[in-house]
Amino acid sequence: MKKHQNLKVLFLCFLCSAMSPFARGQDIEHIGKSITTRVQQNDILRLKGRLYANLRYNDVYGIPPRADPFSLRFNAQLNVDFLGVKAPFSAAFSDGDPTFHYPAYAFCGASPTYKWATLHLGDRVLNFSPYTLSGHHFSGIGFEVKPGKFYLAAFSGRLRRARPEDAGKLQRLDPVYKRRGWGVKAGISDGENSIHLILFAAHDLPGSLHFSDTSRTVSPEENVTLGLQVRRKVGKLAAIDLDFGRSALTRDSRSPAAAESPRVPFYRMAGLFKPNLSSGYHNAFKATLSLKPGFGDFNAQFEKIDPGYRSLGALFFNNDLENFTLGGRIPLFTKKAFVALNSGIQRSITGRQSAPGLHRFIGSIDLSAQPGSRLNASLSLSNFSTTTRATLVRTPFVDTDSLILTQTNASAYLAVTYFGGKTKRSVWILAGSFQKANAIEGDQIRADLSHAFKTAMVSHTFTTGAGGWKLNSSCLANFTAAQGSGTTVVGPALTVSKAFGGGKWEMSSSVSNSLVFQEGELINRVFNIRCSSGFQPGKNQGIDFGLFYTRAREGPPGGFASGFREWNFSVAYTYRLI
Repeated sequence: MKKHQNLKVLFLCFLCSAMSPFARGQDIEHIGKSITTRVQQNDILRLKGRLYANLRYNDVYGIPPRADPFSLRFNAQLNVDFLGVKAPFSAAFSDGDPTFHYPAYAFCGASPTYKWATLHLGDRVLNFSPYTLSGHHFSGIGFEVKPGKFYLAAFSGRLRRARPEDAGKLQRLDPVYKRRGWGVKAGISDGENSIHLILFAAHDLPGSLHFSDTSRTVSPEENVTLGLQVRRKVGKLAAIDLDFGRSALTRDSRSPAAAESPRVPFYRMAGLFKPNLSSGYHNAFKATLSLKPGFGDFNAQFEKIDPGYRSLGALFFNNDLENFTLGGRIPLFTKKAFVALNSGIQRSITGRQSAPGLHRFIGSIDLSAQPGSRLNASLSLSNFSTTTRATLVRTPFVDTDSLILTQTNASAYLAVTYFGGKTKRSVWILAGSFQKANAIEGDQIRADLSHAFKTAMVSHTFTTGAGGWKLNSSCLANFTAAQGSGTTVVGPALTVSKAFGGGKWEMSSSVSNSLVFQEGELINRVFNIRCSSGFQPGKNQGIDFGLFYTRAREGPPGGFASGFREWNFSVAYTYRLI
């Protein structure tokens, strides 16, 4: 712990010394005049944003409760401007849900900005690079300054709360340690050429987690990652981008210390990393050449990520791969259509000798066309590997909707929109999608847990005019295959909506009837009615009511689908600051 405290002191000293030359070079006189003008005009405080509160009631018959009878949600999004100091502020609150073991939460953060300086307080997100800090929120303090060509960003705070084991509960969440981290990104850019250096460090707190089952343990980890980003403009048409990351990861900070190894580059990562027997070093690199000759955009890209490369500042990304791709985007038929192609080769680094089969062609194609003012169409095909969150098909006899992290290996999407009638009040939409993916558990891709998602939808919307009736009819089919079992949900839906009083009061009602099939056998029928209404009691206020009724008929004898009835009622209040 003392080591980390000393690092924090050095970190703060570095921040102060780095910011001082930037502060000296600013036009203090201009800043003072701006503040004086706003004070004289009595324009001291400006507020914009939204406050939102939602109260929900749930009642169910025939099955165990799927939610608490009452639940409360609140969030706020505000933009505060105090004499030119702008501070985006956000907050979220939930009272939790003991029935499902969902935790109560409260997130609050603000990012005040003045001129070229931004201060991050509370729950915020910073992105340094894909290989260091990417898409990971922190709870603490940070800043970004952009004086002229210079850029400096830093943060320090908690990356993750401790979470005890959840054995026997519905969510089956794995225990995790409390994790803290800090990082710095500094560089210079003139708009065409740039260079940035990145340092990120994180560690788990071993004393933040205790196990009731001694046979089930999770190891505390430590990580230091160095990053380098370079962009160079070559002539008027080309540019080169380089992105490099080196990660030193300790998988168990309790392991014995390792002997010195001077042959390993950056063995101690500038003195910030103390390796032990569970430590490893890995690199990630990406180079991109971009060309813009005027009639399209073209690029060539090479990416290599070592097996086992991980950064505790990224949620998940693929490793053990080499990609070489060529791509481009070209307008066709006087820009009435666009085609984007990306293709290349992907291979596994460890599979060159041990598994020659890990070598495949990768590619994607995106087509979009608007041949006339009434017709739009788009098509997308890809077998690139991407990480996404997917929800398994919602079925009324399953206790919870399964939200899983997946690696998508193949996907397809098609959408066609047609506007009919003289005034285009009739809209037809035809859409379909396909996705094949593998589940991700514990930062590992489970090749044995494959999922396939297929959806198809046809929809028609007709409006009688501005502020008139709107009628929507649709039919949706959703198929999910997971672990050798397939579930299909198919059925029609009808929605009617109308605005009254110049749009101050809106009402909507919908009804749907879905058939649920398991391995081709009908196991359930689900009937839904939804009614909602919203009105504006004031210029900046809104109140919304919602009533939802679900009835699932009992499945056939020997099946596992039980019948039930469920009511949900919600009331929401919104206040807008404009």
